[in-house]
Amino acid sequence: MSTVTVAGPTGTSTRGLLGAHWLMLRTRGGLILLALGVLVPLAVLVLVLLTGQQTFDVDGADLADPLINTTVACALFAPLLGAMIGGSPFRHGTIVPLLLAEPRRTRVVLAAVLVAGGVAAMSAVLYILLGSAVALPWLANQGVPVGEVLADPALWWRLLGSTAVVAVTGMFGAALGALLRGLLGPVLVLVGSFIVEGSVIAYVNDEWFRWSLWANLVVLTEPTAELPFPFWQSVLFVVGVLAAVVAAALVSTTRRDAA
Repeated sequence: MSTVTVAGPTGTSTRGLLGAHWLMLRTRGGLILLALGVLVPLAVLVLVLLTGQQTFDVDGADLADPLINTTVACALFAPLLGAMIGGSPFRHGTIVPLLLAEPRRTRVVLAAVLVAGGVAAMSAVLYILLGSAVALPWLANQGVPVGEVLADPALWWRLLGSTAVVAVTGMFGAALGALLRGLLGPVLVLVGSFIVEGSVIAYVNDEWFRWSLWANLVVLTEPTAELPFPFWQSVLFVVGVLAAVVAAALVSTTRRDAA
C-alpha cells in the first residue's frame, strides 16, 4: 500500500486522505468492479436497442429511455465499490498504515464515504458518455429526432438524478462497509432490505412506500415526472437515512480497534 504524506502532528491532509482511499481501490478486484460497473450497463443498453423500443406517442427525453434507464444499472455495482473502499481495508488490516498517519477515524470514514460517492458518480458519467456514443447514433438511424431529445431539459435532469442515485448507493456501501468491516455484509444488508422492505410494505399498506428507501431512490431518478410523493421529501428522506448510516459507522469505528 502507498504511504500517506503526513501534513503535521494533527494527521494527514484532506487531499492525502482522499488519495489514500483512492489507492485502496486500485486493486485487481477494484478495477474489475469499476469495469463491470460500466460495461454491464452498456451491454444491457445494446441489448435494449437491438430488441427495439416502443416510440408510439413518445417524445422528448422519453425517446432516450434506453440510455436513461440503464444508467441506474450502474447502481448495482456502486455499493460493491463503496464497500470495498470503506470496509475491506478494515477487514484485511490494510487500514492500519492510514490510521497511524491519521488517528482520527472520523476523518478516515468520512473520506471513504466521499471517495466512494465520487468514484460511483464518475462511473455513471463515464457510462453516460459511452452509452450516448452508442445510443444516440443508433436512435438517429431509427428515425428518432435526436435534436429534440437533447433539447429536452428533462433528459438532463433525469441523467443528473440517476447519477446522484449511483453516487448515493456508493456512499451507502462505504458507510455500511466501515460499519460491518467487510464486503459481503453491506451487500447482504442492501439486498435484504430491498427484498424485505418491498415485501412487507406491499403486504401491509402501499401507502408506506413513501417511507421506503428504494422507492425514494427511484423518485430521485425522475425529478421532472409526476411523482407519488414530493421530490423534496425523497431528497430529505434519502439524505437522512444516509446520514444515520454514516453516523452509526463513525460511532462504531471510533470504539473499535483497527485490526
